[in-house]
Amino acid sequence: MVPFHYFKRDFTELEFEPVRKSITTLFLDLLDKPTIIVCDFNYNDLQKLIPDVFAENCYQEPFLKIETTPGRGQQDHILCSHHWDLINYSVVKLNSDHYQCIANLKL
Repeated sequence: MVPFHYFKRDFTELEFEPVRKSITTLFLDLLDKPTIIVCDFNYNDLQKLIPDVFAENCYQEPFLKIETTPGRGQQDHILCSHHWDLINYSVVKLNSDHYQCIANLKL
């Protein structure tokens, strides 16, 4: 996703609502089959950014508020549809600008 913070902008601004709605529509349209979405959203709180994706347990996020980038908090996210059961997850710190995010899921 676009790193809006580099431009001193916030993805929740009204101007970017069409982008958020497009993301929401895409994610919800995928719900008729088992879905896993992995993305660098460049945003910490997806439930604030795209709340309808989490309404009625459409998607779950295996890990929350865990640092996935050095000094920037959780920028990377894994979302899985209700078809999946979370077994476990981990975030492995690497010498990189992003850590390795792992979710063990069972269909």
